[in-house]
Amino acid sequence: MNCRNSACSHSNDTCEAYVELGEYFVFNSKIYKCYNKSKVVSGENRWYGSIVEAESGKTVFKNSIPTDMSSELAIDDSEAILYVRVLSDDIVKVDGDRHAYLLDKNFNIIYCHYNIGKFPWGAILNGNYYYINDINEIVKVNLTTFESKSIASNGKAFMADNDENFIYYSNEFSELYKLSPDDESSIKIADNALFFSVQNKYIYASGGDNGNKIIYDKNGKIIADYSACVNMGADSAFQINDKIYTIFNGGVAYMDLDGKNYGEMMQ
Repeated sequence: MNCRNSACSHSNDTCEAYVELGEYFVFNSKIYKCYNKSKVVSGENRWYGSIVEAESGKTVFKNSIPTDMSSELAIDDSEAILYVRVLSDDIVKVDGDRHAYLLDKNFNIIYCHYNIGKFPWGAILNGNYYYINDINEIVKVNLTTFESKSIASNGKAFMADNDENFIYYSNEFSELYKLSPDDESSIKIADNALFFSVQNKYIYASGGDNGNKIIYDKNGKIIADYSACVNMGADSAFQINDKIYTIFNGGVAYMDLDGKNYGEMMQ
């Protein structure tokens, strides 16, 4: 599961993707489980993160602090796994406290960076890896040369999401932008959108000055206001077939793609 809440610390069980007790994910047509296990070392309780193949129980990856990380950064890092996101058929991203690894389908490390931001989004488009760093810049990494550069983001990038062609991001002014990976140009498509998620057809957004929850098409046209759908999220929304869902404390909220026919299934 991928947490979409950029304000989340991803460090306890209030996070939808926290893996202290284990979280399953599908990668390269196999089911894996990532989990953290605590051990007392020198009188301190420490967390150690691992990924195992669900069927065989074989450990395929153990998280570790990068060996070339500076001592200043390493003191705040750990071996815990905070977040896992499948970026493509061949690459999965694993976030720790201060570092992030890109792993290939055999769980070998192909790239590592330390300047991770509060929002652990990542995307791969056209052979490049994108993420938001610790100073709220969108960073582009060429996965052939591993050269990286920051991309102008019209203010500090608050959170981001993507489809197969574009990157969408909001900034501290609750403006929503659409970024083209081809020429790295951005156009503003909406206001009043701080938290959001990009689904197959529409963008589900909230958190602007007026607090409304709005459905946009991918060019910023307003489709519907779904503020009355009390427990339906924006950044936590996900699509299955022709419905949008949000898991909330106590149940599951659902609605049509255009915000109609809202309902809840209680636990």
